[in-house]
Amino acid sequence: MSEEEEPMKLWEYEAKCPICGEKMRISEYLYDVPLYGKTLLVVGTCDNCGYRARHVIHLEQRSATRLVFRVENPDDIKALVIRGPNGRIIIPELEISLDPGPGSQGYLTTIEGLLEDLYYYTVLACEEDPGPRCNEVKEALDTAKRGEKPLTIIIEDPDGLSDIRSDKTRREKI
Repeated sequence: MSEEEEPMKLWEYEAKCPICGEKMRISEYLYDVPLYGKTLLVVGTCDNCGYRARHVIHLEQRSATRLVFRVENPDDIKALVIRGPNGRIIIPELEISLDPGPGSQGYLTTIEGLLEDLYYYTVLACEEDPGPRCNEVKEALDTAKRGEKPLTIIIEDPDGLSDIRSDKTRREKI
């Protein structure tokens, strides 16, 4: 399967909708995703209640990797970030780590987008527990997402599916 090919439908079947209990249609596709490799796409749709489910299952595993990227100037925040579903993100200077959960899926963003997401999560966490570090972390993330605060982005991925697309990224096997 080449990169230009469309996903190949493997099969279609019915399952019980978790929302309304009626039958929903499930389709599974095999797709060779650039940068990820062979991937199973599972798409479910319930015509009765409109529920939709999508799951992405990576079929290839690579060597565990640790990516280290140093943000030092405003141009660095434009680097593309590909986080595999099991990738853990760490920013040591801010004592932040974003660990994948049991249903975690990978995502694609930039360093700036990652910092914006972390800012959003921090705001939510501070609403629940406004500890003494809340304002400090929010201010540091706000400055960092403008590329004005040097910091280190580390992604540890046991599946080797993550990447930070930049010549500045240091890649280590773990």
